[in-house]
Amino acid sequence: MFSDSSHVINYAFSDPPLVTVHKVFSHQKSSLYLELACWVDSNPPCKPKWAKLGENGKVMNISPKSDIEKSVWVEQRGEFSVVVIENPKDNHMGGYICTATNIVGEDYKIISLRGKFTCNSSR
Repeated sequence: MFSDSSHVINYAFSDPPLVTVHKVFSHQKSSLYLELACWVDSNPPCKPKWAKLGENGKVMNISPKSDIEKSVWVEQRGEFSVVVIENPKDNHMGGYICTATNIVGEDYKIISLRGKFTCNSSR
């Protein structure tokens, strides 16, 4: 009925990514910075990718420290993927998409920036 030999069965659980959007942060050092953050829960793990929805449905990918007018870039901060916008202007308004893909599936969230940026200074 049963033999003395044993068999090991390895099974790995796989889940599609789940993207969660966090608050939009702003802070000021020598410049004003706006930060959009997302977090991805995924097995197998995956790194999220960011893109900006442009006019007429055009999608512009955002990469680390080198995109849209060199004032928008992506940083990985621990478990968070963050789009940083330095000195935001009206042309930075629109939808920002955080997308995560692994072998099991895909998920995405959109953060919409709306309004007008104004800079007030007093001397």
